[in-house]
This record gives sequence, C-alpha cells and structure tokens, in this order.
Amino acid sequence: EKVRHTELKRCVTFPGMLGQSIASIGLTATVAVNIPVIYLSAAGGTWWTYLIATLAIVLVALSINQFARSSASSGGIATYVEQAMGAWAGIAASWALALAYIIVIMCVLAGFAVVAIAFAMAAQ
Repeated sequence: EKVRHTELKRCVTFPGMLGQSIASIGLTATVAVNIPVIYLSAAGGTWWTYLIATLAIVLVALSINQFARSSASSGGIATYVEQAMGAWAGIAASWALALAYIIVIMCVLAGFAVVAIAFAMAAQ
C-alpha cells in the first residue's frame, strides 16, 4: 500500500523558526546599518568597496553552486569543504563560520553605536 503525504511535516519548532528569522534579519541589517560607517571610512571609495564586495560574493556563490551540482548532499559550505578537503577542514570551516557570525554581530553593534553617537553629537 502506498503512503500519501498530503501535509507538510512540522519539524521546525517556533523558537527555532524565530531564531532563524532573527539571524536573517541581523545579516540583512548589516548592509543597511554599515553604509554610513563605510562612507565615513572610505568617502569616495564607498562605491568601489561595494563593487569589490559584490564581486567577491558572486565568486563565492558560483563556487558553492559548482559544489552543489556535483554533490548529492543537502549540507552547507562546511559539508562541501569536508568532502573536498577532509574532516578536519570541515570542522575548521564550521568553526570559522560560527566565529564569523559572532564577529559580524559585534561589528554591526559597534557600527550602530558609532552612528548613534554621531547622530547624538550632531543633535547637540
């Protein structure tokens, strides 16, 4: 007898979904919040900064796309690193990604503080 699946399996809990949503908002907000900070540092070079960053992101996306086509796994970048370079490299990639997320959050908060202080001082 064939089993028919007509309902979406509910495997993500509400706290898990909320955590993913907040994490996505944080990464998206980084771009918006850091524009004034980047302008203060780079002035006329701001557009070059964004152009170089966009090219780097496109190259990384193309690389991940190539790995995804040649791999049957549904894992992320750490899985691809593990398949290509071994278990220790996969573990290192996982830790590097986790640390990068923490560093990005700290940088966003620091950038927000710089902009907030600048606005507060300008308002005085």
